Amino acid sequence: MIALVISCETEKTVIDKAETKEKISNPSLSGKLTAITIDNNIVIAGPNGDLYPSKEEIRTVLTDELAKAGVTTNYGEMTILREMTDAGEVIALRANDFDNGVKTTIFLQATEDGKFRLAPSTGTCSCKSKACATSIGCTAEMFGTNCTCTSCSGDCEKTSTASFGEALVAHLSSDLD
Repeated sequence: MIALVISCETEKTVIDKAETKEKISNPSLSGKLTAITIDNNIVIAGPNGDLYPSKEEIRTVLTDELAKAGVTTNYGEMTILREMTDAGEVIALRANDFDNGVKTTIFLQATEDGKFRLAPSTGTCSCKSKACATSIGCTAEMFGTNCTCTSCSGDCEKTSTASFGEALVAHLSSDLD
């Protein structure tokens, strides 16, 4: 599980958006987190073999799937995060839309060849900050199949989708036709 616990309190200092991006994208500032680029590193099983979606293909399908659920997104940052926890290693695709306050998590599994497998049955966990006191806002986390949002002094809106993996396979397969 990704254990980024962020509390938004009105008495605390507001954290700059650029500082937040730097902490997420720079593993040395993130402690146990390691960031990895998406392109050529994610694999999903298609009807005729493995498919390797690009960052833009993932962004397109993710945006479309969340739009169906009523969430508007424009992801500016997408990366694979690896974290060592007491329970073992957790790997997830993390997408951040700082402008709309939406953060999405999709779990991945490491493969023997160093890639990261996304199961066709994989869904998403998204949290949208509403009236949060800091620019970080609430963060999407998954515990097993449960989608949760970290606490925030303002409201946090949770959206889960169950069909992201299937929609990605359908999108990638239609490009092959």
